[in-house]
Amino acid sequence: NGGRLIAVPLCPSACERGPLAERLLDIGLDPFARWNMMYYAPNDQIADQLDTEVYDPDFDNDFDAAMIAFLGKVCASWETFQREEPDASIVQIITYREALQTTVFQQIEEIEKMIYAGLTNYWREFFGEKTSAAA
Repeated sequence: NGGRLIAVPLCPSACERGPLAERLLDIGLDPFARWNMMYYAPNDQIADQLDTEVYDPDFDNDFDAAMIAFLGKVCASWETFQREEPDASIVQIITYREALQTTVFQQIEEIEKMIYAGLTNYWREFFGEKTSAAA
């Protein structure tokens, strides 16, 4: 029965049209990309096959407030950089954006470890990611 995974944004607010989404896109972070999506199995059978969590509607907004605060700080850092470094070279701009992206990806990795503690998440293979069990 039903084998499609259920994608749930960590920060649903980032997926809504508005300043947060615009600032994230400016940094090079698409709110609909993998970094903002957690994937859950639709039922126990699929969860067992993929060694992952079963979707629960309570997951839908679990991290929204915390992610808004975290992403707000990332965006504020980007805005500060733009304001204080108006003559930054293209290399400096790219380097700063990549550093902010890395900061976000590292935070997401920590959140995933909490969500999927001890699970292998074989669905990660679809994204070309390692499938080792989360710590």
